[in-house]
Amino acid sequence: MDAALIADAQKLPPGTPGLLYPRSRSGVRAVRLAARIGSLGVLRKLTSRIGHVARTDQPLPPMNLERNVR
Repeated sequence: MDAALIADAQKLPPGTPGLLYPRSRSGVRAVRLAARIGSLGVLRKLTSRIGHVARTDQPLPPMNLERNVR
């Protein structure tokens, strides 16, 4: 795989890990509550746009679809 593609895809805005992976019980509850609210039918379209896949002009590496069966 292309290391530059992986490094670029793994860049997160500052503070993101702390928000998405809380360490306290209250933080976990807050993330779960936000996920429940975001999954409501009314907000589903909006929240699906927030979690879009990164847009880039960089081509993806080829995929090997063969399975090793033993």
